[in-house]
Amino acid sequence: MSRGAKRKRKHRDTPVKPCESPPSTPVQHLLQQHYATVQTLRDHLNCKLPSSSRLRRKKIAEIGSDLARLLDSTLICSLTRPQEPDATLKDGEFREFRSLSQKSDDSGSSMSNGLSSATEVQADIVNFAVWLLFKRHKGTVKWPNNILCDGYRKTNREGGPGGTAIPGIFSLFANPQAAALKTYPWPNLLALLGNWGQEVMTDLLVNCSVFVAVEESHGNYLQLSGALLPAVTPANGLRPPRRTPSDITLMKSSVFYSRPALTASGRVRPGFSPFHVLNKCPHVSHPIRSGRGSSRSETEACNGLNTTRVMMFLFPRQFGLRNVFTPETSNKDQAFSAYAAREAEMASFLGRDRIKLPKRLRGTASRLVQRLQVLHGRCSYTETLDHYCPTHLTPSGCTRRSRRRRTKQTLALPNQMPLVDVATPASCVSAFCQAIVSKMIPNQFWGDGDTMCHNKKTFLRSVDHFIKLRRFESMTLHEISQGG
Repeated sequence: MSRGAKRKRKHRDTPVKPCESPPSTPVQHLLQQHYATVQTLRDHLNCKLPSSSRLRRKKIAEIGSDLARLLDSTLICSLTRPQEPDATLKDGEFREFRSLSQKSDDSGSSMSNGLSSATEVQADIVNFAVWLLFKRHKGTVKWPNNILCDGYRKTNREGGPGGTAIPGIFSLFANPQAAALKTYPWPNLLALLGNWGQEVMTDLLVNCSVFVAVEESHGNYLQLSGALLPAVTPANGLRPPRRTPSDITLMKSSVFYSRPALTASGRVRPGFSPFHVLNKCPHVSHPIRSGRGSSRSETEACNGLNTTRVMMFLFPRQFGLRNVFTPETSNKDQAFSAYAAREAEMASFLGRDRIKLPKRLRGTASRLVQRLQVLHGRCSYTETLDHYCPTHLTPSGCTRRSRRRRTKQTLALPNQMPLVDVATPASCVSAFCQAIVSKMIPNQFWGDGDTMCHNKKTFLRSVDHFIKLRRFESMTLHEISQGG
């Protein structure tokens, strides 16, 4: 029996469909969350140029490879929707630019002297943008929240520091973003735009944020102008409802480099400052005043009020106060805000006849906070400091008068010891802080049984790690909860 011919399989003859490549237009979800408009530089220029400028649109479409890469990879972000060119910009801000740079308006379709003139005009536009941002700025900070103004400061008086072509502004340190906008390929792009280029470029640097793609990388951008991204309110007008522990960073600079509290004689006062809540709201065991009257009841009422105020500092979120987990202020204020002073915020609660405690803070939590106040009052910070961080310059048996005399003699010596040799080791400082935490915080705060031992050990280890951090290192709440 003869075999028939093999049946051909259809899938071998079927042409293979090529894989579809992803779109070349960059899509940045992070920028789209913060800005209402995110478009390429090419789309932004086509939107800003007037409809009658057909020649400029044609030149932008037929541009060379280098400028085309800049137009298609650079992202222009704005907090508002794209609009038609505003005529008031040329009559208002652009008139200020012409008076500042002392340049006449180029009525032709190109710059008067070609690329050399475009380079000079581009530098004047960048300087004008910095000057205009400083002029518009009205805030407590001395410079605008714009990366283009980084390194520039206002001159407070006549004859102050200068060194720049911007009137009334001097350069404290170099600004690489401003320098990059003055060099290739930005002057070439300005020359391409013609007489509308000065107005479009001014609006681009003053009212928009420019993100340039980093070469030889995928999806990485470098910001050249505009407000810093963390300070920009999201496009929906709402900030994230809750911050994660990894977003909460301990303010190490205010702990390590702040001025210490001093006593009346000018010596450093160990422990918390007099303005700390534990010192302002102590637990009083003796009557408030001697004599007749309901002194005991007044003492209990005073202690109850002080305990409530301490709980407002420890658990502000339970009382609806400002806290690090649900920030309600702007990012600029949030970065420098200190939660040590809450008198103005707590006035609405303290003004009531009876303060209502949240349900989860009643009972055990209230008693633990009261115990914290008692242990703080019993803790001797000076003796603990002398035990863990003893000084080797003054003997322990000397009186205050002899110590002062010996100190004056030591300062008068020509050959003094190096400051590093006199400094207290970090291990001693860590032991002092761990001893204070162990004495002052009740053990029930950490839990019960093995959980208490584990949590307390983890926290003390984090205290040691925080003290031994180097200058530019930081620590987050997530690291504390995970044990460093």
